Amino acid sequence: MERQDAIWAYFQNQAPESFAGSRARLAYLIREIRKRHLNIVLNIGIGAGIFEQMAKEQGLAVSSLDLDANTVQRIRAQLGVDARQGYIQEIPFDDEYFDVVVASEVLEHLDHDSMLQALSEIRRVLVPGGYFIGTVPYEENLANSIVVCPYCGKHFHRWGHLQSFSTEKMKRILSSYFAVEHVFPHKFVTFSALNRKGKMVSVVKLILWKLGIYRGKCNLVFIAKKPKAL
Repeated sequence: MERQDAIWAYFQNQAPESFAGSRARLAYLIREIRKRHLNIVLNIGIGAGIFEQMAKEQGLAVSSLDLDANTVQRIRAQLGVDARQGYIQEIPFDDEYFDVVVASEVLEHLDHDSMLQALSEIRRVLVPGGYFIGTVPYEENLANSIVVCPYCGKHFHRWGHLQSFSTEKMKRILSSYFAVEHVFPHKFVTFSALNRKGKMVSVVKLILWKLGIYRGKCNLVFIAKKPKAL
């Protein structure tokens, strides 16, 4: 996975503050879960454990999957979550166990073949009628974040992103595995993570984005459902 393990082991253990801006996005996904009266949740990609903490505060039965053993151990100790180390292409949970699987800012880290394996696994662990909910960066220009290693000369995306998604591309990919309910761009702002100037700038950008004037970075939200058995 192009050394994805090393990238996220660093951010999750050495720089967990880098996930502070995800709160608004993750809170939105939890609201969508609660709206559908879902309870047994698998979160893929622990990060700083923000989703797990929010989910438990809302009374959800949350489990986690992550690449990094230290992150898995930390979330088990802190929150008592059933966290397991592993890859999304081989999810170490039983068939038809979860009401909903969440993958927020995950799929862009997978190449095409790995992503298809992951979607098949997500469908496997969902109960019939269960949901797959998450986000990816919206229409990201991958070239803008390419950096070069000063030691080996290799070029790579600074966050390990391998794919970019449009609304139509996401709908097309998901529709091979799920019944797609919604795919739409949305801009999330975690104001608590910003200083006063940052909050003012973000308010202006958010207003302009809603008016269709500003086309800055945002996320693509997807909500899809595993069909019930006939």
